[in-house]
Amino acid sequence: MRARSAARRSACLAALVSLGVAGPAGAAQLCVGATGTACDGGVQPFTTAGLDAAIAAASASANADEVRVAGGALAASAFALGGGDRVVGSATTPTVLKLPDGASTAIAATGTAALADLTLEGSGTTGVSVSGSPTTITLDRVTLRGFARALWVSRGTLVVRDTLVDLGPRAGATGLWVSATSPSAVATATVRRVTVAGTGTGQTGVSSTTTGASANATANLADSVLFMQGTSGTAIDCFRTAGTGGLSAVRTAYRGTPRWNGCAAAAPTSAVDITLLPPWFVNPSAGDYRLQSYSALVDAGTTVAPPETVDRLGQTRFVDGKGAGTKAVDLGAFEYGRRPPTAPVIDLPQTTFAPGQAIQFKASATDPDGEYPYVTWNFGDGTDDVNGPHAYAALGTYTATATATDPVGLTSSTQVQISIANPAGPPVETPAPTPTALDPFQSATGPRVRVISAPTRPVRRGTGGFSTTTAAGPTLATIETAGAVTLRVQLTRLAPGRKPTSRGRCRTTAKKGKRCTVRVKVDAIGQIPVTPGTVQLGFGGRLGGRTLAKGAYEATVTPVGIDKRLGTPITYPLTLR
Repeated sequence: MRARSAARRSACLAALVSLGVAGPAGAAQLCVGATGTACDGGVQPFTTAGLDAAIAAASASANADEVRVAGGALAASAFALGGGDRVVGSATTPTVLKLPDGASTAIAATGTAALADLTLEGSGTTGVSVSGSPTTITLDRVTLRGFARALWVSRGTLVVRDTLVDLGPRAGATGLWVSATSPSAVATATVRRVTVAGTGTGQTGVSSTTTGASANATANLADSVLFMQGTSGTAIDCFRTAGTGGLSAVRTAYRGTPRWNGCAAAAPTSAVDITLLPPWFVNPSAGDYRLQSYSALVDAGTTVAPPETVDRLGQTRFVDGKGAGTKAVDLGAFEYGRRPPTAPVIDLPQTTFAPGQAIQFKASATDPDGEYPYVTWNFGDGTDDVNGPHAYAALGTYTATATATDPVGLTSSTQVQISIANPAGPPVETPAPTPTALDPFQSATGPRVRVISAPTRPVRRGTGGFSTTTAAGPTLATIETAGAVTLRVQLTRLAPGRKPTSRGRCRTTAKKGKRCTVRVKVDAIGQIPVTPGTVQLGFGGRLGGRTLAKGAYEATVTPVGIDKRLGTPITYPLTLR
């Protein structure tokens, strides 16, 4: 990138002068928007033109400059990068660059360069292209969304760390393609702690292609996750007809059958098989691929602390996520932090009440790891319960404590002083309240669930797994939960069969005999985090990475409490079409 003709450099500098940007004499930090950093190379407005000017200034300089972009969403032009320059976003507020729709290449790396702390979004063909030689581009803590081919290396070296590639529903999309199709071309990708995920058909996680004479396309993965949920998807695709190279994956969990053509057919060494076992992301349908505490990907990576100390979100990378006394890296871009929930926020408009007066105790809390904490109360009078009404019998001052507990048992608390005093003025007689029958479900304790209504129409297959929503529909089950943080769902297929004899077994292959039903359990289990209350439970016909057969099913739902205690299961009918 620095090997420019004198005429081209002069033209570029002239353009910068017209924009009011001077090319720095030494390595500089050029800022776009208010970044709160040194900005010794000048500050450009947080606009498309401002970003263009800062990148042009860095390109015109003979030094390795840094373009620092403030947090926020910004429309960006396609640009080239090299010469040791870096484009860095905010480490606290997400910096989102919305790259041109339909662009063949959004960011072209033709020399040594780096991207960090950025979210790159676009619907074009290639997100980041590495095509120079010698070229090394490094991506740290980057998210790429929407591209047909998020990362492409045709010559040079790409290093990707702590990065999320979200292919979304785009059919045929590829997370990383390393290709050496020209004679003697060398293309290399080193991937560490990366999550590649997608829901579209025919998607590929990582691909290595070598067809050029004496060429070499190599991809090396470690401590990563390749989660291709769509039909006909493949996590790994290695194709070689000439030259050398290939693809290796160490401690890498994957879903999507690998394809080996001309390469050594060796499955990735993986600490966990997620072909059937769900990885338990926080909310993948919303693009949140953080890990929940019970994910088998937690602490499944290397037990050696990596040089990079934080994950995609800037959280500490090397922790004891399982609480087993041994630190290890989690697989993928995100580290489960095992952090306690936030202190509960108490919603209590007043704190002085009369004896016997029903007080509506309510508090809520969030969890920095994206899970669902459960709030309980100690009322200070020897009793405790969940959110709801409570009355004090005697006068006095009580300390009520709201405690939030997350799924691994970590807690945080908030206290409030409650004063119980006689009301001013003469006593007023009020009629005794009419006794109401207690709802056994609400008055019970422990994790519990009940079905209010089952689906009334068959569910179309292939639209996803189990999920909850607040919108009602004829293909959804309406359920109510209490005391539970997770629901485990086991499906049983109800296949039609016949009993050839009165003592014979019911078989689906029998042609004659009394009609009967063969019950076959599906070998994968759905697990859905919930908060107490009424929700709509939907199912799209896919479980364990595959689309289930059409027909009648029975869904068995078991509630799981914060202490992993199981409640009484319930069932409801379900039909797939």
